[in-house]
Amino acid sequence: AATPQDELQHRVDNLYPTFFTMWMGMNDVLSYAIKGGQGDGTGNALPIVPGLGIYNPNDISPISAFDSAYDKALNTAIFNGASGALINIPDITLLPFFNAIPSDGLILDRQGQADTLLAYYAGQAWKKVFQPGKNQFIIKDHNDNIRQSVPGELILLSCPIDSIKCSGWGSTTPIPSKYVLTTDEIQFARAAIDRYNYFIYTEAQLHHLAYVDMNKYFSTLPTGAPFNGISYSNAFVSGGFFSLDGIHPTARGQALIANKIIETINSFYKSTLNPVDANKYPGVQYP
Repeated sequence: AATPQDELQHRVDNLYPTFFTMWMGMNDVLSYAIKGGQGDGTGNALPIVPGLGIYNPNDISPISAFDSAYDKALNTAIFNGASGALINIPDITLLPFFNAIPSDGLILDRQGQADTLLAYYAGQAWKKVFQPGKNQFIIKDHNDNIRQSVPGELILLSCPIDSIKCSGWGSTTPIPSKYVLTTDEIQFARAAIDRYNYFIYTEAQLHHLAYVDMNKYFSTLPTGAPFNGISYSNAFVSGGFFSLDGIHPTARGQALIANKIIETINSFYKSTLNPVDANKYPGVQYP
């Protein structure tokens, strides 16, 4: 069966492209994160099929494997002398999929509820903080330990809301680890992104190609990215940038991404490509 690399080689051999954009690597981290960090996470995992270079699809791709695959694809793209733009990987933990459900979403209405949970977990060694109002959810971490989450840890959008509301998940029943990104798992993901981006930047410098810092652009989304009078953000539904799956951009989000790429291309190559009017594209599509 043909591989993506075979397809790229075929297109280069038959179309003789003079310019390309390359955005690779997001799924090499995202697949780990959306499964709640169920893999090794260190970026050093061994193949699950020795000799064939097949790795756990729910883990972070090994750094060496990413570098090798990226370098091979890039050298194919530039083989005929094409110019291009290399796009780096944004911090995937900024996606609404990881922020729509707050980790402090355990709401207690009165002190009696807090006292009940304190008594319920009295035998546990971890620090317990229960009080009226917002509280950190109870979770199970990657090591199968039950504890209270800490600020900054992430509950995934895939977590069943009905189980939280009706079955005691996050209070008397810990949220399963596959629906949680703990502090160490978040750091694994971010460390891999930083390492991948370093390699992409190095490749851009080596081959004199434009380098699109999409990571920096995505970091502006939490505070709002304005365009022609409308401010877009990474907020779930209301932000307008991401679709209802909390992962993929809306058509407007895609247009804003395209404009960032165009801006970088124009700056690097002194070209005059026109940006697109993102506001003319569809926003969030409701069922």
